[in-house]
Amino acid sequence: MLKKPIKLNMNEVAYPPSEEIIETARKNLMDLNRYSDPDYMRRNVSRVIAERERIWNVLNDNLAVPVYKSMTNFLLIKTDIPDIVGKLADIGILISDLSNQLSSGFIRVSIGNREDNDVFIAGYMKICEIYSQEKF
Repeated sequence: MLKKPIKLNMNEVAYPPSEEIIETARKNLMDLNRYSDPDYMRRNVSRVIAERERIWNVLNDNLAVPVYKSMTNFLLIKTDIPDIVGKLADIGILISDLSNQLSSGFIRVSIGNREDNDVFIAGYMKICEIYSQEKF
């Protein structure tokens, strides 16, 4: 529900935020406080590193996919599967297409929580399987 507007100047009008918006902002600010907790940050960084290594191992070792080592929260992958970004998007997995910045076939996969990463791995493996069957 909008409150009474406040006139800022001749062309601008602002509406004070509703209680719901204020409460949501409060909760979000409280969530931000955890980022100032060094223990939380260390645990989160350790989790990202472990997940990054796990994904790298699954793709590189099991599928022989060229995955470049990374010190960040994402992996750079080179694939020969045409329109892999679109195929993954069709099953609800969003990744970055880096073909415009690097050569064709480069994608970037962000490291998420274990469940999200498992969904990516399963989707990628399924698409690889379908592609290898179509290729031969």
